[in-house]
Formats: sequence, C-alpha cells, structure tokens
Amino acid sequence: MNSSIFLRETRKLGVTDRQIKNWIAQGYLLPSKAAPGKGNKRDWPIDELRIVHAIVIMMKVGFTLTAAQEYARKMIQTNNGFLDLGDKCSLMMELP
Repeated sequence: MNSSIFLRETRKLGVTDRQIKNWIAQGYLLPSKAAPGKGNKRDWPIDELRIVHAIVIMMKVGFTLTAAQEYARKMIQTNNGFLDLGDKCSLMMELP
C-alpha cells in the first residue's frame, strides 16, 4: 500500500501524521520499504494498517501504546482477533 493511502486511512482512525512518524521512530510500526531522507514515500504492508486500527481501539480502552502495539502484533499474527493475555483474561476484537 502506498504512503498516501496509508496516511489517509490512519487519519480516518484519528491518528495524526506526527503520531505515525513517532510510532515508526519508536519501532511500533514497520513500513515494508523505509525510505531514507525527508519527503520520501514509504510502502506499507496491509497488516500495518490493521495494527494501527487495533492500537487505536486498545488505547481507547486504556492500554498503553507499548502494550497495545505488542498485543496488536500478536493478534495479527494469529489472524483470528483473539489473544489470551493469561491469568484468565483474554482479548477479542473484530479486525478489519
């Protein structure tokens, strides 16, 4: 997915371009092609948009960014929207 489509879709979720840049710098988001320098476009795997969507939902209910990103990646890897958090606690989410 090209960068302009990715950013348009993340804006619909309420995530700013600055947040995306910060999340990339912190390693929370992983573009498939990280373009060096300023103003260069990135390519994005579709799963990264799903991860942003899951992060937004989890942060709205009180997860930290770090925890939300970690759990979002695990949910995407299992591809079923369900994650066992341990200690008789689980997380289920409908993912796009």
